[in-house]
Amino acid sequence: MYGLFTVILLATNRTMRLFGLLQASELWFFDQMMQFQLIEPQDNRLLVIEVTKQDIDSQKGFRQGSLTDETLLNLLKKLLKNQPRTIGLDILRDFKTQTPELSNLLKSDPRIFAVCNVGDFTQNNDGVQPPPEIPRERLGFSDFLSDSGGVVRRQILNMQTRENSPCWSSDKKPVNTALSLELARRYLDKPYEEPFKDGNIPLPLGSTAFEQLYGPYRGGYSIWTDLDGYQLLLNYRRSCSEQNKNNCSPEFIAKRVSVEDVLKTDLLEKYSLKDKIVLIGVVDVSYEAPWFTPFSSAGNQPMPGVVMQAQMVSQILSAVSNKRPLLKVWSIWYEMLWILFWSLVGGFLARFIHQPRKLIVFGGVVFISLYVVCLMFFITPIKFWIPFVPPALSLVGTGVVMVFIRFNVSSTELKNGRR
Repeated sequence: MYGLFTVILLATNRTMRLFGLLQASELWFFDQMMQFQLIEPQDNRLLVIEVTKQDIDSQKGFRQGSLTDETLLNLLKKLLKNQPRTIGLDILRDFKTQTPELSNLLKSDPRIFAVCNVGDFTQNNDGVQPPPEIPRERLGFSDFLSDSGGVVRRQILNMQTRENSPCWSSDKKPVNTALSLELARRYLDKPYEEPFKDGNIPLPLGSTAFEQLYGPYRGGYSIWTDLDGYQLLLNYRRSCSEQNKNNCSPEFIAKRVSVEDVLKTDLLEKYSLKDKIVLIGVVDVSYEAPWFTPFSSAGNQPMPGVVMQAQMVSQILSAVSNKRPLLKVWSIWYEMLWILFWSLVGGFLARFIHQPRKLIVFGGVVFISLYVVCLMFFITPIKFWIPFVPPALSLVGTGVVMVFIRFNVSSTELKNGRR
């Protein structure tokens, strides 16, 4: 009887998980564990230049979502003079420049990368074309993947751009690679192999293989979650503010300055740009909505898209250069064995501990131990997101079933004894 209940409970648990009935709770615990991430130093390979509201207001002839030719030209010239390894324009410019000097600079300088937006018809986002001056090899898409509630937990490196998408270069070639991956490739000067379309083929970059979320390796995501393309879990880097070391958040991934700071001061003499990646993007929420992170539920502000790009570039660079672990998931089969194990633990406790108070105490200790084990797998260099909600339900459910069975057996024996 106990074995049958265990099998039924395990099958029910797996079905609920597969069809998304547990996804919201699993993602909530994912966020809680992410908030326990250890503090790390800022990534000094990156500098974020923010286009603020003041920068926008100070421009003449500002075009929504971008910079004027004059401002962009002056900014790029000043940056390039300081010898950065590469510059990522996380600014949508689907129009030609009217300044010949800027046009020539965008076409010819191999350090300047730009973005387009693939879009998503299900979210009423038609996408945005790339700057016509930038060739395909210096373009990347800026699209992010968000779960319910707008929280970004995944990073997409590569996808097949549909033919009717605006994310095609001026020479009629599709932009299939994320800006973060293109910038990292340029920085690392590593060869990149186009991934196969089918199967769980790791994406190689140098000596590091980036294993995708797919099929039986989907963690807490249900079958309804679109895992097409090369998607990874985003292992956020949490750093502290230079002004307040007690204020630690993923938004402090890198040093951040404004366009005005760069153009009107000698700030770049303080921050050496030699061989660094510079990211330029709009942070004014009037023009670009920020993105929620797993830290948002803890009171952290949503992050501008350009800072999110910095997190993703940093993840790739750190995985290749510093061997910083990527966050991974188990296969379905390992997860089922994990859930079965905790189901057996729940049954064992209920079978051999008869006193209700002791059962509650020991059950509570085991429940907390389950969470601690999941947390240790998550935040230590092991870096696995293993299930917590399904085994917790199995632990409690099996224990309740065993208590119920024992109570019925005792009641039956008592009645028979009275007869």
